Amino acid sequence: ASLERIGMQIQPVMVRRMADQKATIYVRIDTFAGPPVGSALKKLIKSEVQNNAPNPVNFGAGHKESILLDLRGNSGGRLVQAKEAAAVLSDLARSGTVIALVDENTASAAEALVVQLRDFARAGRLERVLIVSSDGSARTFGKGSAQ
Repeated sequence: ASLERIGMQIQPVMVRRMADQKATIYVRIDTFAGPPVGSALKKLIKSEVQNNAPNPVNFGAGHKESILLDLRGNSGGRLVQAKEAAAVLSDLARSGTVIALVDENTASAAEALVVQLRDFARAGRLERVLIVSSDGSARTFGKGSAQ
């Protein structure tokens, strides 16, 4: 018997429409250290729109999408990827709400993404950003530095 090595690329992003919430999109980002997250988000959101034609995501003015953003366990990565993800997510949820799920292992670029989304809310690009953790503290790793 022989052993063959093959390359395998794991997608760090998952996008799904919440079954019981027409206007809520679940987005899970595992890392910002792999393939570009911004372009993967755009591609997956477009695919989700096409696969859910009866309840499409409406990117039009005045429509409010909500995003459940799962960053639990995301240890970070490249800040430029977090910035790109923030732009994509704020365009999707323009004037809507982002609920960011975090935990004690959410760090670095993932923390920066939440901060940028909160800044977008302050600037009026989003209605609001809620930060939620499983233990109720909304505490993250809090390294406080960027590489």
